[in-house]
Amino acid sequence: MPGLLQGRFVDGKESFAVALVPERAGKFREQVLLFERQESGLKSTPLVLPKDLAIINVLVKLPPGRYTSFDGTRKVKTNTDAIAIVQLEARASLLYWDGSQFRSLPWSY
Repeated sequence: MPGLLQGRFVDGKESFAVALVPERAGKFREQVLLFERQESGLKSTPLVLPKDLAIINVLVKLPPGRYTSFDGTRKVKTNTDAIAIVQLEARASLLYWDGSQFRSLPWSY
């Protein structure tokens, strides 16, 4: 499994981000899910819908803070942990909770 993170990604509550990357015939397909504990069990939220990959991504947990897009055009301040999806030596995206939903920011790691 290329990515499993434990953090406080939503409203300060403990949750888990999981990158699932099955391989078929030498091709990879990635999906990222967030799991939150609830009274009725686990709630699953898709963060990245299934997509084909040439290079497997890595998940990185980042602390609450200020982050800027790779081109400097967007800035965000997160109050919760954030999730960076990094394609090593290629690109990265920052997933963060804005208080009501997850947003994505093109980012440089």
